[in-house]
Amino acid sequence: MPRLNEEEQAVVAVVREWVDREVRPVVQEMEHANEYPEKLIEQMKELGIYNL
Repeated sequence: MPRLNEEEQAVVAVVREWVDREVRPVVQEMEHANEYPEKLIEQMKELGIYNL
């Protein structure tokens, strides 16, 4: 299995922190409400991770 370079590791760290801070607290409620995660999608676009 190939190892991640420093840039890839930095992306993973940013995504992990964002998920822990922004997604985990609301994901269960959003799923139960069948709500489109517009705010989260916009944040993903701002972080540059939406198209990953």
